[in-house]
Amino acid sequence: MGLVYSIVAALALWIVLWALGAKALDSFLLAALIMIVAVTIQMLQKYLPSKRQS
Repeated sequence: MGLVYSIVAALALWIVLWALGAKALDSFLLAALIMIVAVTIQMLQKYLPSKRQS
């Protein structure tokens, strides 16, 4: 669920920054960075020691 929240927040940030006068590409790159970090954290969580099954 945290992945969905981060994607929604990133897209909202993109729209707000674009509305405030930032370039659309710059705003999108910041939103894409947030989404990439969220996906990376989601993928790496299964490798954390607290999540391992042994």
